[in-house]
Amino acid sequence: PAPTLHQYQYAQQEGWDWLSKDHARHALDIFAVQVQQQLHSGIPRIGFSLAAASHGELERATLSMRKAVQMDAMALTEINTNGLETVLEKLTDKYRNIAYSNQDRSFMLATLACLQQDYDRAQSLLNNHDHSASALALRKLINLKI
Repeated sequence: PAPTLHQYQYAQQEGWDWLSKDHARHALDIFAVQVQQQLHSGIPRIGFSLAAASHGELERATLSMRKAVQMDAMALTEINTNGLETVLEKLTDKYRNIAYSNQDRSFMLATLACLQQDYDRAQSLLNNHDHSASALALRKLINLKI
């Protein structure tokens, strides 16, 4: 007989709880499953992005965040960040300390500012020369919130 695939079900908040406890690797696994189960939601992709960045996978984090914002920018406003303040601050410092400045670094810093509900800072951080679909969606969200 063919092997059966087990359908994993995680509580909606589970990945966020693990991320807030500084267990990025476990959170990454949970968000990966949730992304596949919720293909049209930006929330698990944002969680995946934050977990990947916390785990040191910055390029993977950026790709996931860009995809999330492009398809569902409002998801940045729908995430309960209570308990994630330290994670968001650490990631902001991590991206600030990247020696080179580029559009991906600016994009990630702007999304982190949005998650912290600092839309003025997000607007000032987003690179004006970034004309990608994700940056356009992020600008639209920021303009709604300012």
